[in-house]
Amino acid sequence: MNLKHTMTSREIAELTGKRHANVVRDTEAMFSQLKIEAADYLDTYADAQGKTRKQYRLDRDLTMTLVTKYDTARRYAVVRRWRELEEQEAGRELSEAELIEKMVDLAKKYREEAHDKTSRMLLPKNIAANLSDRRKGRVIHPADVNEALIALGFMTRSTDYVDGKKRYFYDLTDRGREFGRVGSATKTNRSLEWRAGVLPILEEYFDAQA
Repeated sequence: MNLKHTMTSREIAELTGKRHANVVRDTEAMFSQLKIEAADYLDTYADAQGKTRKQYRLDRDLTMTLVTKYDTARRYAVVRRWRELEEQEAGRELSEAELIEKMVDLAKKYREEAHDKTSRMLLPKNIAANLSDRRKGRVIHPADVNEALIALGFMTRSTDYVDGKKRYFYDLTDRGREFGRVGSATKTNRSLEWRAGVLPILEEYFDAQA
């Protein structure tokens, strides 16, 4: 890895206003989904007390892949910083449009790889357990996952009465079909299953709600 073309997770945290611990967690989740060895990008630094802490040093492709799930302002801050770094080395001004186009391409690749390499589909209870494990001290319930998926525009909820009892039914939106599919369906229930690619999006959502 060419160290002249890298950005550390700490710098990404500073640019985006996110806690470094959250950027580290997002980076490790990205590595897991892309089947990348985290150790290949592991680096260290000394904190204010002189203690050695871990960080990750990412090339441009991985940096852009990481921030595709962040909001527009955070992505823009990282894009501008990469342009500054490349201007310093190349001695010429690079187009922000070129970098943004690269981010779009990487976002497609990120989604495709997340889908292709994930055979197991997850129910809301599986997603809740996964997110709770990653977020020490905070419990995520299946109902929280459903509300988040609705808020993100991935599914809709309707109500009906079956045998005199109120039931909730969920349907995928066009946006949701990228990450989910209809699982088993009965008279009283229709389950939706989700690919692991939805996990980092939900993590970002719950971070924003914290």
